[in-house]
Amino acid sequence: MSLERDLEMVLKTYPGLIDERLDQRAVLSQQTKGASRLDLIFRIEKRFCIVEIKKVPLTVPHVRQILRYCRAWERTHALTRFHFLIGKQPSDEQALYDVISKSKYDIQLRYLNKHIPTTLVWEGGKYIPHSEGMSLENLVQLRF
Repeated sequence: MSLERDLEMVLKTYPGLIDERLDQRAVLSQQTKGASRLDLIFRIEKRFCIVEIKKVPLTVPHVRQILRYCRAWERTHALTRFHFLIGKQPSDEQALYDVISKSKYDIQLRYLNKHIPTTLVWEGGKYIPHSEGMSLENLVQLRF
């Protein structure tokens, strides 16, 4: 069973797996602000983008958590409009979108095994999503 920290390490090294806008960006991990500990925060020009990672199905409290982080960080840092919440697909997506729609931030949901691959293969000097027909050599699989 993989740990949340394992996924964090992969996404820190290969942020393009989250979103192409994060590829080749400066990344910090485990940053704290008061009682808040961010999983990943990316510098995009002079702004910051927060990424929160969960290895469980996403819930409304997870959305509220990343929104709290945004509010705490915006006091001292310029933030991008978009941020990412990563986890397993929830049973009630609409409840999450209802909370997000009331926020000034665009919290983008990324689901494990749908948007974020958890089966990767080392090819061409980087990890890429594994697809049918590819070699199983150098395969990395995160299981949650």
